[in-house]
Amino acid sequence: MSYDRAFRNVAAIVSGASRLGADAVSASLKRHLGPSIALRVHSVSSSEEATAAARDAVGNADTVIAMGGDGTVADVATGIFGSDAVLGIVPAG
Repeated sequence: MSYDRAFRNVAAIVSGASRLGADAVSASLKRHLGPSIALRVHSVSSSEEATAAARDAVGNADTVIAMGGDGTVADVATGIFGSDAVLGIVPAG
């Protein structure tokens, strides 16, 4: 996968327990990634939701960002395991 391709379709999985809210995350990512990036933000409230959201995201996203604590990162990594998606990590637990 080329570097350029990795950032065209991005999904962010945000823990509901994160010190940052999904709205703030979405606004910040859109501002930093730019208008040419397709971004979907998913707010989750459980380990199962995070893993399921990550599994669903790899159908459309080249990069899946885990935003939360260690548990969220592990859940998202589990969800994308075996796919070609790139894992991004933003510590916000």
